[in-house]
Amino acid sequence: DNKASFSYFDGSLTQYSETIKAEATPETSILANGGKVGKWNPATGEINWIVSVNAMGKKYDKLVLDDEFLDGTTFVEGSLQYRNVVNSSELTDLSIPLEIKGTLAQVGDANYPTKIDTSANKIHLEFGNLDTNRVFVKYKTKPKDNWFFSQWVNNKAIVSDNGADEQIYETKEFAFLQNEVIKVAGNIDNVYGNKVNWNMELLNISPERTLSNPVITNRLEQGNTGAQFIKNSFQVINTKTNEPINEENYDIIFEGNTFTIQFKNYTAMAPIKVSYSTISLLSGPISNETTVEAEDFSNVPMFFKKRNAAVSPVFTVGSGSGIATIGTIKITKVDEDDTTKKLEGAKFQLYTLDGEKSGQEIKTNSEGEILLDGIQSGKYKLVETEAPEGYNISDEYKEGKEITVNSSGEELLLTIKNAMKKGKVILTKKDSASDEVLADAEFELQNAAGSKLKEKLTTAASGNIEITDLAPGDYKLIETKAPAGYQLDATPVHFTIDFNQSEAAKVSKTNTAKTGTVVLTKKDSATNTELADATFELRNEDGALVRENLVTDDNGEISVADLAPGDYKLIETKAPTGYQLDAAPVHFTIDFNQTEAANVTKTNKKKIGTIIVKFIDVEGNQLNDEEMHTGNVDEEYNVKAKEIVGYTLVKDSANKKGMYKETSQEITFVYEKKAMPIIVEPTEPSKPTEQLTESATVAEPKPIKQNFKTTNKSTNNKRKLPSTGDEFPYTMLFIGLFVSVAGVFFLKKPKQIK
Repeated sequence: DNKASFSYFDGSLTQYSETIKAEATPETSILANGGKVGKWNPATGEINWIVSVNAMGKKYDKLVLDDEFLDGTTFVEGSLQYRNVVNSSELTDLSIPLEIKGTLAQVGDANYPTKIDTSANKIHLEFGNLDTNRVFVKYKTKPKDNWFFSQWVNNKAIVSDNGADEQIYETKEFAFLQNEVIKVAGNIDNVYGNKVNWNMELLNISPERTLSNPVITNRLEQGNTGAQFIKNSFQVINTKTNEPINEENYDIIFEGNTFTIQFKNYTAMAPIKVSYSTISLLSGPISNETTVEAEDFSNVPMFFKKRNAAVSPVFTVGSGSGIATIGTIKITKVDEDDTTKKLEGAKFQLYTLDGEKSGQEIKTNSEGEILLDGIQSGKYKLVETEAPEGYNISDEYKEGKEITVNSSGEELLLTIKNAMKKGKVILTKKDSASDEVLADAEFELQNAAGSKLKEKLTTAASGNIEITDLAPGDYKLIETKAPAGYQLDATPVHFTIDFNQSEAAKVSKTNTAKTGTVVLTKKDSATNTELADATFELRNEDGALVRENLVTDDNGEISVADLAPGDYKLIETKAPTGYQLDAAPVHFTIDFNQTEAANVTKTNKKKIGTIIVKFIDVEGNQLNDEEMHTGNVDEEYNVKAKEIVGYTLVKDSANKKGMYKETSQEITFVYEKKAMPIIVEPTEPSKPTEQLTESATVAEPKPIKQNFKTTNKSTNNKRKLPSTGDEFPYTMLFIGLFVSVAGVFFLKKPKQIK
């Protein structure tokens, strides 16, 4: 309400006054600070929506708008817009900005959302910078069911200041969508007056409006005409490609005067056209009623899914070539070798002589039969497109054979034989050690009973033999000739050709290369004499043990047979008695296809024996250096005692002669000190001369440092000469000198006696 008052004086005591009042009702969309309207567009099948946001220009910290789409509708992607407000008339009449595009807000503008979310079939907008600005939010929805839709659509937008001061703008709009789904028509054939050609089409199918697995049912109203379906006239076409739809995607089922086309695993993205024909026996009206059902049509009323069509052919029976007739073909499929065995699963296709398909592909049942009734009389080509499992397609019908369906209606009987599929085997010949393929091996093929079927089957350079055209059953391949250098192995290789075998049976046969022999001879390294009782082990080139405890015989030989071609080594593990062990390997090679033994030799040296010779006195004191003598074991030695000054040999060694042995031996010679001479004083005969006895003090020999003096067998009997570093026997020299001087002194003394 708005009220105005005024008053005045007329110059005297009288006062005049007047009040004027006016009323106005603002637009609801202004008072509510916004609003919402929608409008159905039948051309596009969409509802256009607009929401007025912040019509009064209030200040918002963060304006939030939420709109969820219900009632069977969905958001149209890419339709969201943010339109600037031009004037107040747009705020009071939202149909204006709904129809007129106007100027759109851009990213970064205050009235452009800072957050946009259109997932889960709803809109969530946040205007973080709106402040006091205004904006129109525009978008579109559409019915989820794009075949038929007829209802009011409610829509509600909720606006708040980050959850506070919530405003609800709600409206509804009626939407009606109806797409025609089927049409049917028929017309009389130009050639045959009693033949009607029918066409039905499932309409308005597109990539945006698909149709999955529809079911078409047609019921023929014959009246008194005796009209029948021509079953080989049916065609199911994709109208976009104008090509037949794969028969694997549908079945046609006939039952009396009704047929059903059941699609399976098929989603149409283009209209489907079905064409077929009927033949009438008598003139008169005929009609058909066609109904289509699909899950996609669940909301479509039956009125839109059913169509009728009628035609009244007029003709004269027996008028000649202008009358079409119907005949029957019966096909029986049998085994070529056993005609009592009926074959299920053979497929046939009927063609016109012009090469066009005539009807659907048909398949023999469990009795091996196909009954093709409702076939228009005339000439056709019958092609076997697929043989029964395990059989080959008939040669007679592989490329098609011309047949005639008589106009008399007489049934055409066809018995078609099939030969069982043959299998094949591939044998691969390989080396048992290296796995290398082997050519030129010969085999013969036998059946399970052992009867020879093929012979002189030779492996190629690939090592393979391939044998084809084998009937199902059990077989064996037997090697009759081995490749050069290999041992023959006549053990049968068994295999089976299975019924309906799709891949070749694969078998393999290995051969072991012919073996060789090695002969090792053991000899003395010096005399070349053969040595028995040496023990060896045999290893291959990788060091793996092949044989062990191989002992040379009396001829000094080891013979090792059955060795596969390759490199080997013989290693001595025990030498003959009296010989040194030599573990250095003896390498040799067994060549492929070797005819003579490999010969190798191994020599041994004799073991060295040692003798230690000692020289001691009767009290065990060492008198001279020990001597070491060496020689081959079992060789003779003869050691003689040596002379030692001042000593007499009193005990010879019992083993001073003998044979060198593997163990060290000792020879000991024992000596006794010689007695000292008596000295007489001639100048004093009356005075008894003092006799020097063994008890007299005499300087003892200086002990000799114990050293071994080594000799070999060639120096056994030579006297030892002083060596550098040996000690000279000064003690014995001084004793001798002392005795000589004393003797001279005593001999001269009597001459001085007066």
